[in-house]
Amino acid sequence: MAAHHHRPTRRGTGAGGDCPGADLVVAAGGDGTVREVSGALAGSGIPMGIVPSGTANLLAKNVGIPIDMEDAISVAVGGEPTPLDLVRMVVDAQADKPLYFAVMAGIGFDARLMQRTNESLKKALGAAAYVFSAMPELFTKPHRVEISVDGSKQTRRNAVLTVMGNVPSIGGGVELMPDADPTDGRMEMVVGSPVGLSAWARATAQVLTRMGADPTLEQYAGVAMSVEVDEPMPYELDGDLVGSGSLFEAEVDPGALMIMLPPRPSSQAPAAR
Repeated sequence: MAAHHHRPTRRGTGAGGDCPGADLVVAAGGDGTVREVSGALAGSGIPMGIVPSGTANLLAKNVGIPIDMEDAISVAVGGEPTPLDLVRMVVDAQADKPLYFAVMAGIGFDARLMQRTNESLKKALGAAAYVFSAMPELFTKPHRVEISVDGSKQTRRNAVLTVMGNVPSIGGGVELMPDADPTDGRMEMVVGSPVGLSAWARATAQVLTRMGADPTLEQYAGVAMSVEVDEPMPYELDGDLVGSGSLFEAEVDPGALMIMLPPRPSSQAPAAR
């Protein structure tokens, strides 16, 4: 068994193009590193182990991979290969440059949040750095967005937050998309339009408690989704600011990644809260 610490330099090459002959690839790093490796291995059948060492480590936490380094290494090289969905995304109809994400894609609000949260702030505050950076964004003016799910137009509305997700938790015990499951061949989307402290407080309370309904939040589920905005918006994938675009077309690639997970009963789904 050949294990590689892998930091690919290109995105979404697929079919294990960066790792010919490997029978295991170990990604040591944060969600950005894991995303890059996942995209390189998509559809290859080559298992990927994860040794989480980033700020949020969202994929590892959502699928039950230990954060302790020794325990994570043990799972990475001796765990159970398990198929996991990835989401393939094309931006501005550039079909020859597909991107993959394993956790979530955010357009607008959270992408700007990533812009504001530099590495020194993350090193100093950890995950709290994102909370600190979010404050100026709470008063962002909404933009127009058109949403389609599985080929059917759903809505055209104002929004400040658009997130497509493959997993439930965004960290800190917060399940933004509680029905998301990276093994079910579907993804979730949250579209939100809160502006100002009180509106964000209400939306946050609804997400945390799941009590009542907040008119500023809408949720969708499907296999394929598209988001179109009236002007180019920054976007992030798995916590990394990638660029900007106006049209985002995403589709689940079921079981595209083989990931090493702790052994568990077959009746228990690999997605963990």
